Amino acid sequence: MEGAFDLDNALTTQRIFRHIMYSFSYPLKVYNIFDGADNGSPDGENATLVELCGVFLDNTVSLYVHDDARLAAEIRETTYVRLAAIEDADYVILKDTHDLNLLEKVSAGSLINPHKGATLIIIIPRIEGTARFIAEGPGINGRISVSADPAIADCLYKVADLNIEYPQGFDILFLTGYGDICAVPRHIEIHREEAVKWHM
Repeated sequence: MEGAFDLDNALTTQRIFRHIMYSFSYPLKVYNIFDGADNGSPDGENATLVELCGVFLDNTVSLYVHDDARLAAEIRETTYVRLAAIEDADYVILKDTHDLNLLEKVSAGSLINPHKGATLIIIIPRIEGTARFIAEGPGINGRISVSADPAIADCLYKVADLNIEYPQGFDILFLTGYGDICAVPRHIEIHREEAVKWHM
């Protein structure tokens, strides 16, 4: 029946939302948004991203997708999100980390309105890798040494170099095509491993 409540869709959204909340509660810990799904990950080049966006986006928020008008149109058609310039968007999607200078344009909010800081979704091939760095902050027990893909490390170093004054900033969610996610909220501090050793 048209307009009937779709239980399967509601359960999917609830499951993905739960994994996203876990990832922000436990920064840099890897989760998979399809854990617990009956059918695994969906088919299609952008299907994983579109499912994730279905949890975040609706017509009350705005989105910028870098250098992919077709993907932006697909997400807008699915979620009814408003498209905006990178400086004004509530959510920003980057399909890779090739141009990290774009991070200088992402809204970090203001000291009066820190909630205006954007959420950045970055698509990467993998999360695990050989680049090592130190992370600390809420949700992390003391300091932890993290091994991640170099693309993640480069992105987080760039954000740290922006010297954005907390509580300003933006939250970052890394996503692979297989549904792996890890989050780095704005209050997490990232240090190069060699710099930490130097000061010990």
